[in-house]
Amino acid sequence: MFNMRKHFLYFFTPGLQELKVSQTKEVRKRLIDLVSPGRKSTFYSYSIYGWRDIPHHMFESITDLFKEYGVEESKVWKVEEVNDGTGKGKS
Repeated sequence: MFNMRKHFLYFFTPGLQELKVSQTKEVRKRLIDLVSPGRKSTFYSYSIYGWRDIPHHMFESITDLFKEYGVEESKVWKVEEVNDGTGKGKS
């Protein structure tokens, strides 16, 4: 057998839950502009289904955005290992 590379899904919804209600609208708008300018559907897809193997520069940019609002990196992300190649993580 050969060793297969592991894949992960990254969710930034925990970071959204750490925000104050008054900050949520502004942060969502900034995230949409960062993740998929002009395409809310892509943003919502990533926030619901996760971002498979997110590029490092996007991980850092999103983390830095949340840091501006006082959310620590450890509270921004939920990471799940992809277990079946369909993009769905472990439960």
